[in-house]
Amino acid sequence: LAICYAKTGNQEMAQDMLTQLETTDCPAERLARAVKWFDAPVVAAHWGGVDDAAEVIRCLPHADIMNIDTSFGYGTNIRQFAMDLIEHFGPEHVLFGSDAPWHPPVWELRLFETLPLSGDVRDMIFCQNALRLLGIAGPED
Repeated sequence: LAICYAKTGNQEMAQDMLTQLETTDCPAERLARAVKWFDAPVVAAHWGGVDDAAEVIRCLPHADIMNIDTSFGYGTNIRQFAMDLIEHFGPEHVLFGSDAPWHPPVWELRLFETLPLSGDVRDMIFCQNALRLLGIAGPED
């Protein structure tokens, strides 16, 4: 609450922002309203919104702080949606996620096996982006 208050100067508005984000269902449109107040990295789970790539692309900005993870994509995201989202955000803003324990990581990996991505892009999504976001030196550093 203190961070949101510092950004808005209004405790009621800050509480409202947090209430919107504390729900288990945070559609892309709601997240887009809240993310404008943050200057720290944001990771939107479930490809930014389950089953709704068009809405995610329409609502969420391609911005330095905006990232998505790939959890809950197997069986719900069609290949073209996955590619559209990777193109929209840029592969440097996509992090591998499995939604474990609800989905075994191998299920999410199966979706990636079908995507026409280079080895460098796969390395970014599976490893390098998380290392950068968390401020962890990579193996070659």
